[in-house]
Amino acid sequence: MAAFAERLFTPPPMTRCECAEMRFEEIETKLDQHRLTLEELGKRTGCAQTCTACLPDLKAFLARKR
Repeated sequence: MAAFAERLFTPPPMTRCECAEMRFEEIETKLDQHRLTLEELGKRTGCAQTCTACLPDLKAFLARKR
């Protein structure tokens, strides 16, 4: 029953940084094109730096893509 409740109330993973208004795909592209770290890109754009709510899902997204 607990597993069912967890699935029922677990929100879907985030797919964008709402604070910086950037989709994870766009973040990935900027990281690759400009050869930046996530921290460096965050300093330039604010992505994953302001509220950090997207950070766990963003890191998981980037790990799957690399």
